[in-house]
Amino acid sequence: MIRAGLRGMRGGAGCTSLTAGLAYSLSLLGKSVLCVDMCASNQLRLHFNHPLQAVEGWSRRDGTDLRSACFELSSKLAVLPHGGHRDADITARGPGPGLEVLTAGFDWVLFDLGSSSPAPARPDLSLDIELR
Repeated sequence: MIRAGLRGMRGGAGCTSLTAGLAYSLSLLGKSVLCVDMCASNQLRLHFNHPLQAVEGWSRRDGTDLRSACFELSSKLAVLPHGGHRDADITARGPGPGLEVLTAGFDWVLFDLGSSSPAPARPDLSLDIELR
């Protein structure tokens, strides 16, 4: 499994859009991909037509039942939204140990880090995105 964290240097740099596009492209190439939204704005899900009013996500779970917060778009693409919780301490702690179990079956795990989210543990690849 390859873990990649994509971080915008500031809001509006296109990091979330790039994460969604990369996930979709990898799934078209036959790779299984999980996108994890680490940003409290909870916008990654919108790129995959998840309802605007939905508030489910990892930040509303205790870290053990993450699969029920995850939604699958196809057999190769799934998204774990942040959720409607805006507590900075929860975002800093991240999804918890349940994430290791959830990610086991994926070729790629992409983390949308936004501009202020903490990096996931042990990323294999980290990209900082800045528009000029």
